Amino acid sequence: MILGVVGCGAIGRRMVEEAAVLDVVERILVHDRHGERARGLEGGMVEAVDLPDLLSAADLVIEAAAPDVVREVLEGTLDRGADVMVLSSGGLVDPELRSWAEAAAARSGSIISVPSGAIGGIDVLKAASVGKVHRFELNTVKHPGSVRPSDAFTEEVGIDPVSIKERTLIFEGSPEQAIRYFPRNVNVSSTLAIAAMAEAGLIVRVTLDPDIERNRHELVVEGDFGRMTLALDNVPSAETPGTSELAVMSAIAALHAYVRSTRIGT
Repeated sequence: MILGVVGCGAIGRRMVEEAAVLDVVERILVHDRHGERARGLEGGMVEAVDLPDLLSAADLVIEAAAPDVVREVLEGTLDRGADVMVLSSGGLVDPELRSWAEAAAARSGSIISVPSGAIGGIDVLKAASVGKVHRFELNTVKHPGSVRPSDAFTEEVGIDPVSIKERTLIFEGSPEQAIRYFPRNVNVSSTLAIAAMAEAGLIVRVTLDPDIERNRHELVVEGDFGRMTLALDNVPSAETPGTSELAVMSAIAALHAYVRSTRIGT
């Protein structure tokens, strides 16, 4: 198959490396808004191309860029039956876009997949959502240096993460609000909300702590099924501290699962 990778940052580069050794992959097309990143990966089966060319040719497109790219990737692939793996799940938090994408994929036979990323418990959450979920919370704790808030957060909240000197809660709200303020740092909240089909029910809290070295996610779910509590202390990616190494590993595992006949869980 022809594989397309949109976004050549820490995760995108690792995906290219993994895909290059898969027997089923014949060509890898790459694109990044910073052209030198994509060109730096060229060689052998890897070719840097413009985004429209990638979207029109790839059999599987892996979006590893940012939430604001997801719509363009979906619109450029689903109608022709290509599959899409969305790593920036915050781009799917808009229910209207997600509804359109699901309908378009159903018409063309495309598959949209969203790896679990830096969080766990997705299988339990999906099963629990068959019944009623009464409590649904995600508490994320990060080092101030690993957070890159949007201009909207800076203008509306007025907190500079670099100025944080002690453990401080800087956000509490919905996944949609969280992605608006932290588009590159809290995609796990969108993944959870989508998995549970309960965007309005998830409460997201973001805390900054200058004394921690690992990104921490604490998930609490209560419902008809019982109660789940999950805590993860994720090692930050050496290349991109705002990204957990588990998110990179999850994307790689999802790629391997895509080319296998047997799949276990999500």
